Amino acid sequence: MERRVLQSITARIIFFLFVIGAGMPVIAQAPEISGRIHIPLWAHLEAYPGIENYQYSKEAPFEYPISRIRETAPFLIEGMVYGWRFTYVPPDRIRQVSEYFTIEAVRSITPEIGKITYTRPWIEESRLYCWVDFEPTPFAEKARLQWTSTRYPKIQGKGFGALSEGFDGITQACKEAAKLAVREYARTIEKNKPQEIEGTLLITGSPKLGVDSGRYSAVLDFFLDVGTIKKYQY
Repeated sequence: MERRVLQSITARIIFFLFVIGAGMPVIAQAPEISGRIHIPLWAHLEAYPGIENYQYSKEAPFEYPISRIRETAPFLIEGMVYGWRFTYVPPDRIRQVSEYFTIEAVRSITPEIGKITYTRPWIEESRLYCWVDFEPTPFAEKARLQWTSTRYPKIQGKGFGALSEGFDGITQACKEAAKLAVREYARTIEKNKPQEIEGTLLITGSPKLGVDSGRYSAVLDFFLDVGTIKKYQY
């Protein structure tokens, strides 16, 4: 009984910390592509030992995981609303070309695009979990729904990032997942290795973030819009 009461009190405290300045919560179940986004996120309760300039405070015991979730949520939602613009250069040993991949948000999340809220927090296995909800404006919703066209192929990738890197480790895992997804697709559309591919990725469904063999892992599904394919001159 005491444990249940403690868990209830803890959940209320976390909820209060989340929603201050964030508005009232929005609860919504969302299909793969729809106006609303409703995804679960988590963060470790404590910082990785010796790598982040963070000191535990009794006055704000959940400050660390809340700050990590607040960093991760906009990053993923940017990829789910307008997508990530990418550039991929396949490795080429003969030409001494190293593999290169970069992503950037097509557009940042701002109040004009929509609002992020955090709901239903709970603690499990030394992690703080919560549901992240995003209600886009009609303009942003229209942009997202344009991706429902069947002309966009669906691809998937799994990537990893270092736990010791904190939020950067999560972005590493997501970036690697995106790179592997694009790499595998490129192998199916070009007989000869291209010099460079540019395009846009939109995250579909719910991102699957976890820990695998002591590393952050990310499994992401995407819709792919190939912009340009630059070929080598033979």
